[in-house]
Amino acid sequence: MKTRVGAVSYLNARPDCVAAETGRGVVEVNLLGSQRLPFMRLELDLRLGGWRAANPGIGVLLVTG
Repeated sequence: MKTRVGAVSYLNARPDCVAAETGRGVVEVNLLGSQRLPFMRLELDLRLGGWRAANPGIGVLLVTG
């Protein structure tokens, strides 16, 4: 799953998350132990909720594929 966000360190702060910038403003995220894409997307969206609240001027777009 990819997300446009400037917060790789925020995502990597949890031990079950691996995030790496793969392009300008693009971060690829893998939640370890998550096998079903819909659940992984929901979990990532919930985790980014706090980050969105702290960074209202920066948009996030979740892209699967």
